[in-house]
Amino acid sequence: SDDEDLEEFEKAEEFENKYNFRFEEPDAHVVKTYPRKIESSLRREKNARKRRREEKTKRKLELKKQREEEIKRLKNLKKEELKSR
Repeated sequence: SDDEDLEEFEKAEEFENKYNFRFEEPDAHVVKTYPRKIESSLRREKNARKRRREEKTKRKLELKKQREEEIKRLKNLKKEELKSR
């Protein structure tokens, strides 16, 4: 009688557990992870920001080069002016 009661109680407990967690996700105890980049994806890479950043640094370098050349030219002019005196 005690065994039957215990068995009945366990069945009821199991049923209640199943009923209470029927809407829960399966494998909820496992944390799902996904790769950052999916290899089989057809999505193309967006390099617009990277390209703009590179273009900006390129422009800055060119401007710097031009300024240095202008300074060099002005210094040479000054030297020539001082030599001719």
